[in-house]
Amino acid sequence: FRNCEHLCGFIICINDYITDTCNDHIFIVCESCFSVGSIIYEYIAEIDGILVMTVYPGFAGQPIVEGSFEKIKSVRELIDKSGRELILEVDGHVSWDLCGKMRENGADLFVAGSSSVYQKGLQLSEAVRRMTELIR
Repeated sequence: FRNCEHLCGFIICINDYITDTCNDHIFIVCESCFSVGSIIYEYIAEIDGILVMTVYPGFAGQPIVEGSFEKIKSVRELIDKSGRELILEVDGHVSWDLCGKMRENGADLFVAGSSSVYQKGLQLSEAVRRMTELIR
């Protein structure tokens, strides 16, 4: 949301378009360097989900940013408080050892990459099965 001066109008425009043409969803991205606050709550009625970035975008294999679990939990609390059934997605270092904790803190959807499902020598079907077990 830092790159969009008129986020509300932008969301309404996208929402009108996707309602008429497809079954897509609108998410707000909460980057790792931004705190969770009123800006998200202001638009919560207009969106379908929130994506929490747990790394700085752009580089595979980064460690998780400090405070990411707290941010996931804060966003989950905000969603629950709203009474809406929004999706909480996480992207960044969704690894075998961290995905369970991400789930415990409220994540619903996981963008898994090189730190888990796309490891060399691991069949994708096996990786998906393993990830599914860890986030149940």
